[in-house]
Amino acid sequence: MAIYDRICRTCGVSFPGGPRAWYCPDCRLERRRISDRKRKKEGTIRPLGSKDICQNCGAEYTVESGLQKYCPTCQPIMHRKIDNEQGLNYYYTKVDKTERSTKRRKHYAENKDEINRKRREKYAEKKIIPSED
Repeated sequence: MAIYDRICRTCGVSFPGGPRAWYCPDCRLERRRISDRKRKKEGTIRPLGSKDICQNCGAEYTVESGLQKYCPTCQPIMHRKIDNEQGLNYYYTKVDKTERSTKRRKHYAENKDEINRKRREKYAEKKIIPSED
């Protein structure tokens, strides 16, 4: 995981954090306290073991954790989708594409013959026609 300087969305302070870090440690602690107070005051909304509806497919499932939104079938699919969206968003806003393309061009120039040989082999495999019996 890459640790970079992030800007807190609440107070604007710079702090070291991972790709999904939105708040500095102080603001995160304060947000946690507020959330805990609210949860303690309101109590649990969905008891574990109760039934709920999947937000993706609409199927009924048994609640196994407090933040669960999807049935066991949809859960890995939706988590992958969300993770991909966040990764692409990060790539399009943060990654220096000129540096990346320069590295790729350099790698291709140094390994051109090997890369093209592999492409020809892969293309030849697709062109093989099975013999008729």
